[in-house]
Amino acid sequence: MQAALKDRLPFEFECPYRSRRGRRGWLHLIGHAHGAQDGAVLRGTAQNISQRKSAEQAQAQEHQITLHLATATSEIEILEDIVHTLLEGMDWEAGAFWPSEDSHGLKLPSVTLARVKALESWLAEHPDCPASDTNFQAPQWYANRSALARHGHASWLVAGGIRTVFAFPLSRGHVTLGIVELYSRARRSPDAHALTMASGIANQTGHYLLRRQAEEDLRFIANHDTLTGLPNRLMFKAEFEKALTSARASDQALHVIFVDLDEFKVVNDTIGHNAGDAVLREMADRLRESLPDVELISRFGGDEFIVLLDPKGDTTILGRTIARIQAALELGFIVNDAPIHMTASIGISSFPEDGNDWQTLLKHADLAMYGAKQLGKNGYQFYCQRMSASLQRRIDMESHLHRALERQEFILYYQPRIALDSGACTAVEALIRWRHPELGMVMPADFIPFAEQNGIIVDIGAWALREACRQNAAWVAQGLPPVRVAVNLSARQFADKSLRLTIIDALRQAGLPGNLLELELTESMVMHDAERAARWLSRLKRIGVRLAIDDFGTGYSSLAYLSRFPIDTVKIDRSFVRYIPESRSDTQITSAVIGLGHRLGLEVVAEGVENEAQLEFLRSEGCDEVQGYYFSHPLPPAKITAFLASRMENGPGFERGPQPMRA
Repeated sequence: MQAALKDRLPFEFECPYRSRRGRRGWLHLIGHAHGAQDGAVLRGTAQNISQRKSAEQAQAQEHQITLHLATATSEIEILEDIVHTLLEGMDWEAGAFWPSEDSHGLKLPSVTLARVKALESWLAEHPDCPASDTNFQAPQWYANRSALARHGHASWLVAGGIRTVFAFPLSRGHVTLGIVELYSRARRSPDAHALTMASGIANQTGHYLLRRQAEEDLRFIANHDTLTGLPNRLMFKAEFEKALTSARASDQALHVIFVDLDEFKVVNDTIGHNAGDAVLREMADRLRESLPDVELISRFGGDEFIVLLDPKGDTTILGRTIARIQAALELGFIVNDAPIHMTASIGISSFPEDGNDWQTLLKHADLAMYGAKQLGKNGYQFYCQRMSASLQRRIDMESHLHRALERQEFILYYQPRIALDSGACTAVEALIRWRHPELGMVMPADFIPFAEQNGIIVDIGAWALREACRQNAAWVAQGLPPVRVAVNLSARQFADKSLRLTIIDALRQAGLPGNLLELELTESMVMHDAERAARWLSRLKRIGVRLAIDDFGTGYSSLAYLSRFPIDTVKIDRSFVRYIPESRSDTQITSAVIGLGHRLGLEVVAEGVENEAQLEFLRSEGCDEVQGYYFSHPLPPAKITAFLASRMENGPGFERGPQPMRA
């Protein structure tokens, strides 16, 4: 204006103003100098353009924050940018972001910034804002005493001399993540354009946070197991290679610990996959808690966990780590209010002794784990070179198994059961054998575990049922005395929903009455989920078949509990028969089982009878039937047919049958 007076020029400009009462705004001034130079005055107009400037200012702030959102790399960065941009562009003295108590997975920090030194020192002295309401969904303007008094942290604001607060929420969908607040020590009137701008910023920022969360979720899913949250195979490989690079450079050791839960498939097959998932999640949590010092814990799938351990020169840490893994299992698990006891087989390989790359070390740890299972499970083994040959045999075995059914390589052998009161053969147990084209006759213990693992046991079991029923129907057609044929069911078969139809079809195809088929189940199969097992057994019982519990005494059930099931027969495991009558404990257990079984109306069969002393003890205790090498080894179809025919011709008795060499 002074220049306009001096040079007598027209003028036009915009400027901010503050009234005597503290009101702020913008003016547009236009005019010219009028009169003689000595007495010239300025004449013109002043237009209040506060609304337009406010709209332009709000638009500029929203645009600036949009640019920040496009380039930001983290939630912390964008929150600081929002507060800083609004402070500078809208002339507020201080600002903050306060996260809500529940940010729904986003770990958002609090942010406080100030442009005025007095407020800067106040924020430094009072860094933590008391908790306030973060549930409102629209921008709020607090510009008088009553409004400020309603604010969630009014006393905190009073301490800073704050007279105006502008607040708006940042939300993700309908969830408020936190509140942006701007502070002024002057009284500022509500700004409609600022309120509109805040809604736009909140909307854009919400979309940004959603996108960031989606990206984080995708990264997590790509690198972690979705069930347990542990690193998956992809992340394990990347971290393992980093650890190997570091170990090579520093000439240090690394250990790979391969943990595989024992009999986990029984849990899945008998209780259900939901129960199995619960066990895996709990196991993952226990490993995290008990192994805080390891480099990495990973789940590869199924029931396999891998632990990567950097001993850092501590030669004792490997032993302590293995002990902690075993201790994590000792407490057992509670699923559906039922206790489940689990053990694990553990294999260990070490760098550089057992391999120089992650694939080799992992394979060797897997081999060592398999070695631990072969030695009885619930233990650990270190890798050694002879295990590689065992792996190749395992691979070959699994490959041949898939073709064995097609090539009709399986055969059933039969072992007779003898009634102690009459000496008659009342039943035969069907025992599967595999006539391997290269290995010769393969016993069940050598291939059934593989069949269980890859699921082919269901098809093999269905074949065994059909063949046993067909053979028994053939004996009936030949006029031989009717005997029951007992067929063992695997855990996977028992869990198979089509088992009942498979049994019905096998009986129908053979034309065999249901009472001439006996199904043998193990304790663990029925006791893992007793309620489901009781319903399933009742459905099987309605077919007319007989039901038996095999290997009784080796699990954790009791005859009293088994009374809830529609069982006809209980078989005393051979491990109790082996040392009677010499072993006092075994004789007491066997006597108790026989007595309790009879009180429950069950038929009692003793397995593994090999000598006269065992036979006489079982007869004296009232055992119903016996089975074992004393009478006969398992026999192929032709020989068992001859055995049954000879007993029909010669009458029942306790003479020993043919004794072939053990296969």
